[in-house]
Amino acid sequence: MRLTPDTRRNPRFSAAGLLLLLVASCGGTVEGVEGVEGGQGGESGAGEAAVGVHVGSYDRMKETHDAIHAWRAANSRAFAGKSWEIYGDWSDDPAKLETTIVYLLK
Repeated sequence: MRLTPDTRRNPRFSAAGLLLLLVASCGGTVEGVEGVEGGQGGESGAGEAAVGVHVGSYDRMKETHDAIHAWRAANSRAFAGKSWEIYGDWSDDPAKLETTIVYLLK
């Protein structure tokens, strides 16, 4: 997902750089990245997913994870045990970093 100025005007997009969505996941295989330490492949699973888009420095991604966990609790949902992060294009400017965080739901 790419955030555009129009997306950022969406009322679900907060000034803190967070967009929370509930999406249907079709599932698939995630390939590991050769030569990247900690890069792992696996099955993503299928079903609904809670998705948060973190915009900003990686050292603040916990705030987006925490917001997804708060949404799950407030909406009486359960995680299915799988989550993943999708990193956008690299930038030396932390304000331009975008990471999509996905939690599969039961």
